[in-house]
Amino acid sequence: MPNRQALLLKKLIEGKKMKYIKNRQTKLLAYLITTLLLASITIAASPPAIAISSPALSASHGNAGDTITVLGTDAQPGSQINIFWENANPTNRLTTFYAIGSGAYSGEINIPVVPAGAYYIIVQDFNGMAGSIFTIEPKITIAPALGIPNDTIHVSGTGFAANANITLNFGGAPFTTILQTITTDASGTFSATFSVPNQPYGSYNIYASDSINTASAPFTIGASIDIDKAQGSAGTVVTLTGRGFTATEGTNIAVTINSSELPVVLPIKTAADGTFTGQVIIPTLPAAPYQISTSDGTITASAPFNVTVTSGITLSPKTGAPGIQTVQISGNGFTAKAGTPVTVQIGPLILGTYTTDITGTFTGTFTAPTLFPAVYTVTAKDANGLVASTQFQTTLTALAVTPTTGATGATVTLTGFGFTGKTANITIDGTLLSAISVGDPQTSGTLLGGANFVVPTLPAGTYTITATDTDGLTAQTTLSITSTSTVTLNPTIASPDTTVNVATRWFEPYTMLTFTLKNATYSTDIYPAPSTGFGGTTTNATGDYMGTFVVPLTCNFGNYVLSITSAHGLTAEVPLTVSPMNIAVAPRQSQYAQGETGTFKVTSELNTPGSIVLTDPNGFTFDVLAVNLQKAGGAYTDPYITFRLPSDAPVGTWSWTADFTAYGGYTEAGHFTVVPAVSLPSAGIASSTKIGTSDDGTVQNDSPKTNYPIDTPSATDSNEVTNADKSQETSNSGASSSTDSTNAVVANKSSASTDPNTETQNEFIASSNVAETAIKTSTTTSSIATSIALTLLIAGSIASFAMLGLRYKCVPFSAVAQIITRCQKIIKRLVTGVANIKISL
Repeated sequence: MPNRQALLLKKLIEGKKMKYIKNRQTKLLAYLITTLLLASITIAASPPAIAISSPALSASHGNAGDTITVLGTDAQPGSQINIFWENANPTNRLTTFYAIGSGAYSGEINIPVVPAGAYYIIVQDFNGMAGSIFTIEPKITIAPALGIPNDTIHVSGTGFAANANITLNFGGAPFTTILQTITTDASGTFSATFSVPNQPYGSYNIYASDSINTASAPFTIGASIDIDKAQGSAGTVVTLTGRGFTATEGTNIAVTINSSELPVVLPIKTAADGTFTGQVIIPTLPAAPYQISTSDGTITASAPFNVTVTSGITLSPKTGAPGIQTVQISGNGFTAKAGTPVTVQIGPLILGTYTTDITGTFTGTFTAPTLFPAVYTVTAKDANGLVASTQFQTTLTALAVTPTTGATGATVTLTGFGFTGKTANITIDGTLLSAISVGDPQTSGTLLGGANFVVPTLPAGTYTITATDTDGLTAQTTLSITSTSTVTLNPTIASPDTTVNVATRWFEPYTMLTFTLKNATYSTDIYPAPSTGFGGTTTNATGDYMGTFVVPLTCNFGNYVLSITSAHGLTAEVPLTVSPMNIAVAPRQSQYAQGETGTFKVTSELNTPGSIVLTDPNGFTFDVLAVNLQKAGGAYTDPYITFRLPSDAPVGTWSWTADFTAYGGYTEAGHFTVVPAVSLPSAGIASSTKIGTSDDGTVQNDSPKTNYPIDTPSATDSNEVTNADKSQETSNSGASSSTDSTNAVVANKSSASTDPNTETQNEFIASSNVAETAIKTSTTTSSIATSIALTLLIAGSIASFAMLGLRYKCVPFSAVAQIITRCQKIIKRLVTGVANIKISL
């Protein structure tokens, strides 16, 4: 057991009195239990282990609320360390941390607010517990610690006996102005107020005692000052308020800062009660903490103030030609009172007078003085003595540009004289062009020596070129830009896959250009094909370029910008609108009959393959027609995109959609009408049967069909009327067939569309269909009259068609082709029928 614990235990057993123990029996029992617990833990440890020793404390005594460090070196490595106050009850644990690998540990604790006395600080690790004693001492705090007689002051204390009466003593004498009875609480703390007694100015101690524990704190009776701000830059205006000074009205108050007199806005004097109010100006001082002091000659008071920024001025440029260079001057940290004058001068030579704003800053310009080239000190001083200075060098520098005019992209030569720095920055109206080395100042003292640079992309106008070297020497000249970089497109509105002409001007000669087509969501590089006389994307000797490019298929419709950039950073931009292609898609008729062949015509300004999707009235896709354009004149066309309607095609409105989405997303849509096929009564054929012809001219009976695509007519169709099997039937019905045919033609004509094309074609088709049907059945001698009638019908149809075409001036090419084909078939049938008749006879 540590000696300290053994001694404490011995004292407790012997029953010796300790002034800081309130209840001796309770304290003795607690110490005995704690000691026995420590011993039992050590003895009971199995296997044997090194018990933790008493911790070291950074302080063995102090006040309630203090922070101390608890540390040791023999804890179980890596074990958890618990720190308890007075006993190992979990509610008394102050903190927890861990020992390091060597067994050392260290942690901070806050001393609890408890009455004065000695207390155990207990350390617990895996192997056991050990403790050290910390003694709580009394303490009092006075606020404020400065005042004058009759001021009310607050006093508070900790670490006194619990529930004890407190007496206060001022400067060794009992108080006569205690405002209430002072008693500590169960934690040994108290709080009270008192009135400062009428004592001479000076320093005193205030004592507080509970008859066992006593503490003291200093208090000063004397004058005091308050300031409205505790920090600021030089030039800050500070308002002071003082009290406790000589109670004579009109007494002057002197204000100093670190023994240097402060400038005042107006003289400061006391009132009859010894108070005053006034404003002072913080002078030009280095940034640092200071004390502001006030005095009436007898009584003094002070307050802290921190200077954050000192007074300063800057010049731009710092060098210039005498009598020529205009210099910009700005200052800060001067009197923060608007309108305060500031004089700027070189020695006795005044360069200008300026005024501060409310923040203590000023700006202005002056012309470099006409002085021999040298370095001079420029000083700025305001009316309240705030001052700052910097250096300015008068030099004989010059700058020239050759030629003095030119377009963007042109190369000009810059030459300077009188510069001394190793490098110089070249700017044009403030925009940096480049950093160029200066010639050897020991030999030529020449800037650049004829260095070249490319005129950047700037609007036409006159610009100032400035050269500033690393020593601050500067010179200027002017350059007139006559033309700026441009780019033009033709056309400016184009479709994807369209060729566009591009031309640029006023770039560098023989430089490679980068072309980028972009908008907010899209960007791609363009590689034009050069026009004759150009190569790649490189400009010619005059900085011009011409070429063509194809608008990418990946461009959606919308607005774009074509941006051009050269090797030296010259740029130009031009808008380009990507729009749908100029495509025309339309069916040749607005109405078709069941079983009829239809035609679409497509024309386009570009060779843009696509497709046409046909949809029946029920919403089912009937067919997808490919569009294959061919060059025709100045455009592309596919004039005969055909489709064949089945004989049982749904009647009603059919829709079509032309799709060119691969080329900019273009589509076009429309519709046409399908009407029932014409029903013709014929000899040997039921009047309700629909009659049509196949491509080889045979007559067909179109039975209902349910599936697409259209059936291909067969030469051996079972519905075809043969002259071998039907000769007698045809003989008996020949005359009536002719009559019915004529009637069918008339009926068809009367029901035809008012459109001349549709009317003419329907009339001819009906006539020729009847003629062909009759010819097929005219295989006997009785059919001669029928054949002659059919010939007349053909002639009549052709004549009728021609007359209508002439009347409406709209005989379509497709209709003429159809007429010729049908005429050929009818003549063929007529010849065959006549031959058969001859053989029969």
